[in-house]
Amino acid sequence: MSLRGFENARGSPDRGLAEDAGLVVGPIIWILGIVAALALLVGQGSADFGAAITSDRISETLTAQASLIRSKIFECWLVTQGRPSAGWPTTPASGLASDLLCPGDPAGSQSLWTGARPAMFPAAVTGFSSWQYAYSPSGSIAGCGPAGNSGGICIWTQPLIQSNASNPAFVSGVAAASGKFSPAEGNVDPSTLRFTLWIRRN
Repeated sequence: MSLRGFENARGSPDRGLAEDAGLVVGPIIWILGIVAALALLVGQGSADFGAAITSDRISETLTAQASLIRSKIFECWLVTQGRPSAGWPTTPASGLASDLLCPGDPAGSQSLWTGARPAMFPAAVTGFSSWQYAYSPSGSIAGCGPAGNSGGICIWTQPLIQSNASNPAFVSGVAAASGKFSPAEGNVDPSTLRFTLWIRRN
């Protein structure tokens, strides 16, 4: 039996199908290449966007928290002036700013956060240690900026994981936070990314 009745205008059925397949596969491969390139670009863009969000979050939160703690310390000193025990909060045994006491307030109401003038102490910035506090009437304070400082009052925090000290998002976020304060107030240790805010210098 002859197969000519089944042949199309181009010749045999097999050859026509092969040619049509070639015409279809070419554009598909080209489109897949475009999609892959776009996926790569979108992925990179998402990573950059995520880093920018982290940096902004660190900067804004550190700035707000440092400003709040500083204002509460100044409030303690100003409001209690004239009282026999008035003065700056001393360094608590824990070293934590959350444990600060205002010496000029009555016993039982001296907590800077739950005492005479309550305020909510801020939770540690994600990825950072709790805020530390140190006060030295004279002489340098360990942890408060460069060695040989003249003493005073400072607070500080730093990344919990040492590797984050070189994380670009952390570095830019801490630098931006420090930049919100004057050079005499804000200090960043590049080796640990410890952010120190001087509240008072002797």
